[in-house]
Amino acid sequence: MTYLKLIDLAIEGITSFTIAPLRLSTILGFMVSVGAFFYMAWIILKTVLYGEIVAGYPSLMTVILFLGGIQLLSLGIIGEYLGKVFNETKGRPVYFVDEYNGKKVERDFSEDNREKEKILA
Repeated sequence: MTYLKLIDLAIEGITSFTIAPLRLSTILGFMVSVGAFFYMAWIILKTVLYGEIVAGYPSLMTVILFLGGIQLLSLGIIGEYLGKVFNETKGRPVYFVDEYNGKKVERDFSEDNREKEKILA
């Protein structure tokens, strides 16, 4: 196999079984947007108090960063949604595990119909 095929296989393995990269883009987009918002507030405060040496550049950069962060956040949210829909449409069977590594698993359905598992020794 060539290195290009190995890289393609690695990317396929990372993106096939999880939506973690999509969640990472959501978090990164949120962080960029929040950072750009605080930078925008700093630029406005600095301009009001001291004046601005280079007119237009800082405000343009903050708007570009903010909109880029919002786009990344939106793509991450849409991607997570599509990833969950894709995983649901695979049609994998739903089943319960009675043993885990040879140990019995006890289930407790009492709280909000959520399953709690306790492995018995």
